[in-house]
Amino acid sequence: MRPDMNYREKMKMYRNLIVFGLIIYFGLQNISLIWAIIMRILSVFTPFLIGGAFAFVLNILVNKIEDLLKFTSLRASIKRWIAVIGSLLIFFVVIICFLFVVIPHISASIENIIMQLPSAANDFVNWFNKMAQDNPKLQAIAESSSIAGLTDLNYDEMLASLSSWLLSGGAGNIFATTVNLISTTVSLAVTSIVSFVFAILTLFNKERLIIGGKKLLRVYTNERIYKKTMYVLDLTKTTFTNYIGGSCTECLILGSLVTIGGIILKIQYAFLGGVIVGVTALVPMFGAFFGCLVSALFIAMVDPMQAIYFIIMVIVIQQVEGNLIYPHVVGNSVGLPALYVIVAISIGGSLMGIIGMIVFIPICSIIYTLLKRDVNERLNQEMNAEKKTDAA
Repeated sequence: MRPDMNYREKMKMYRNLIVFGLIIYFGLQNISLIWAIIMRILSVFTPFLIGGAFAFVLNILVNKIEDLLKFTSLRASIKRWIAVIGSLLIFFVVIICFLFVVIPHISASIENIIMQLPSAANDFVNWFNKMAQDNPKLQAIAESSSIAGLTDLNYDEMLASLSSWLLSGGAGNIFATTVNLISTTVSLAVTSIVSFVFAILTLFNKERLIIGGKKLLRVYTNERIYKKTMYVLDLTKTTFTNYIGGSCTECLILGSLVTIGGIILKIQYAFLGGVIVGVTALVPMFGAFFGCLVSALFIAMVDPMQAIYFIIMVIVIQQVEGNLIYPHVVGNSVGLPALYVIVAISIGGSLMGIIGMIVFIPICSIIYTLLKRDVNERLNQEMNAEKKTDAA
């Protein structure tokens, strides 16, 4: 019986390999068609994917509020209503503050910067020439380059050209026709409404959805696949929850400290600098440093020395926040070594831009954890097998 079973197993393996090879061959021959089908499916499910992501983020606030209401005598349904409405209020308050406080302040700062460009260029040239008086190398650079030409540039014409480029072919012809604009607006509005409704319904029925998903998984898979799938899903939920909550908290703290420090030191555009550093800090390791340089560039248009003070201040705040505040508030939310963080940022940035840099870090963390667990289990099995062999 055993030779027959081995023969059958080999034939089954060969058949599966042949089928797999045919599928790969068909896929490579029709890759454009398959890609079009995938994109079509994604476009159909886009509102639900966005709504699911929105519900996942709001669920962090919902869980926090429900934890605060845990010791009250309210019914579970009442707690859920309070938690969902409270999380939505917090979300809308943040959006309103961003629209009516942050954006007007940033717009005013940028408008002021644009108005000061000619005088800032003249001040920069004078400052550079003054610095170059005692430095022959800088003096040679000033004489051989066109630094003095900065004062002769027509900044109004440059801004007009930039605006024309953004509103025409340079921005991908987004505003090419009124019809495209209307269709895009309507499509965006419908997608937003469907996503929002789907997210709210998901939050109110999340336990039912989880139980239903577990039942389907239990019925159509065996015990081994069920346990592994549940472990991966639980790890994914924990990793993304910790990463999103930790990153948002860290960015809020860092941006606030930079703004307060800039106000204390009387640095120009302190609020703008704090917002830029806080938002760019969503990208680990490099984000806050890049935001610091961009903010310093704006500040340098008014006072180059203040830009230097701003850079020093951000470095000091990052060190204090990273060593004292971050470990207690955020902790090791991702658990990914620095080397793999760089790899995740590079891959995510190449595939999906800034969003990819942010999303690929928890994804790589999940892959790293699963791979590390599998390697350790295999090594333990080999060690146990060797001990049994030695004992025999």
